[in-house]
Amino acid sequence: MDVSFSVGSVMEKRIRLQGNNTGPVADLTDAAKAMTNHKIKPILDTTFAMDQAQAAYAHVAEGGHFGKVAIRIP
Repeated sequence: MDVSFSVGSVMEKRIRLQGNNTGPVADLTDAAKAMTNHKIKPILDTTFAMDQAQAAYAHVAEGGHFGKVAIRIP
């Protein structure tokens, strides 16, 4: 996929661009089983409804949250 953006704006804001390779589904399955077996619960800061997606992104942009910010998909 080709993407174009201003490198200057990224550097001014000290933004880090990091790719994400989620890996095979089997690894996700193993991770989910381990979380269940060890009673590991993810930390959720706030959960937003899908129609509040813009507010969710604004919340992340404000910073200062602890844990994941989730958007419920109906």
